[in-house]
Amino acid sequence: MSHDPRADALAIWLVQQQESSRLAQQKTPPGELHLHQHHHAAATPAPIAEPEQPQTVRLHPLFVATYMLFVSVALSLPIALIAAIVEAGSSPDVQYVQPPRGGW
Repeated sequence: MSHDPRADALAIWLVQQQESSRLAQQKTPPGELHLHQHHHAAATPAPIAEPEQPQTVRLHPLFVATYMLFVSVALSLPIALIAAIVEAGSSPDVQYVQPPRGGW
């Protein structure tokens, strides 16, 4: 029975790879993963933002007055238009017919 030197070399190489893999796994502490032996510092956790206190915003009085003017016009014009249409449609047609011979 003859031995193939290539098969023996392959078997020796596989055993060496398994041994080096086992040694590398024993060196790394559990929970850490190092790919390609690159060591990176752990990311610092983001600071927890504290809830801000609500702040009041003061508007200029002229801005508030102008805004209220536009709101009142925007509400009153459509209502006035609808009222005018309803009024024009509900009034009866009155025809004055003058009697012949000019007398009432």
